[in-house]
Amino acid sequence: WTKGGDLFPKSAEFPYNLSRVAYQRGDFAQARALLEKAKQLKPEYAEVFTNEAAIDLDQDHLDEAETLLKHSLSLDPELAETFFNLGNLKLKRGEFVSAGEYYQKGLQINPDDPDGYYYQGVVYLRQEEWVKARKWLEAALEKNPSHADALYNLGKVSIETEDYDGAMKYFQESLNF
Repeated sequence: WTKGGDLFPKSAEFPYNLSRVAYQRGDFAQARALLEKAKQLKPEYAEVFTNEAAIDLDQDHLDEAETLLKHSLSLDPELAETFFNLGNLKLKRGEFVSAGEYYQKGLQINPDDPDGYYYQGVVYLRQEEWVKARKWLEAALEKNPSHADALYNLGKVSIETEDYDGAMKYFQESLNF
């Protein structure tokens, strides 16, 4: 991505994708700097605002995240990731029904995204609705069998339903990924 950015310095794609790498490494300052560069190159790039909001969500800057997500929706109302992040915002605020509604909107746009199913499972996990949580988490695994977070949370559900062998299996599989 760095070489591509050097070859195509006016393309916002390169700093945007580099920001995602920095974010995954936990280097939020670098991710923000790269997102700023992408915004300068392409101010209407909705994904940039959605990903900046994800950083704010990770740092519990919920009001800032909400502002960015609303702006992202104004630029592109069909971006599933924005709806998933709005769901995460509502989940952090303890607004489970609203969170679920946003996850559903995201899944309507992109029904193949395992994270949408995973997030729905987390909503039910937080509400201690074990059967529903298991259903959604298993759906995430159907889309991505190596979804470590879904496996881990299925382990938590298994503990709550006293399936300790299942919990060990899920936790071990989660560690493998």
